[in-house]
Amino acid sequence: YTDSTTSPLTPEERAAFHGHEFFSYNPEMAVEANIEVLENEPWFNMATSSGVSREYRRYAKATFEVRGQTLELFFYQSKRLMAMEEYQDHLFLPFMDKTTGVSTYGTGRFMDITKPEGSTMVLDFNYAYNPYCAYTDGYSCPITPKENYINIEVNAGIKGPEGH
Repeated sequence: YTDSTTSPLTPEERAAFHGHEFFSYNPEMAVEANIEVLENEPWFNMATSSGVSREYRRYAKATFEVRGQTLELFFYQSKRLMAMEEYQDHLFLPFMDKTTGVSTYGTGRFMDITKPEGSTMVLDFNYAYNPYCAYTDGYSCPITPKENYINIEVNAGIKGPEGH
């Protein structure tokens, strides 16, 4: 974020940026998930931080357990990105949890997923990241759908920046 040629931050924000804060690696948050690919899901408009919506569809449902609790999250596929060869296998996993707005970014965190080849995969929340909107204005970031709220603390991955 400090390299002016690639940073999404303004010069003032770069000067104030001192790196990301992460939770300690949490092996409990690398979970085996059952994957159910969803057929014939309709496209819908996912809200964004700029007010412009983007077309997505639910691609799959992941079911997994953490601390004895069965949880579900949906993977989404972007209509715009799936038209690009390099993103045809790309899925988007936005989520919110009990840390959202407390120790993590207020509209949720994201994970990038490659389309699973089988009916199970490891979801490693230690790779959860914040959208650019967490650090600066001027980006149009998807707002996590309410159906992707899980009622646990995901103490893994990136923490939220102060002031956003």
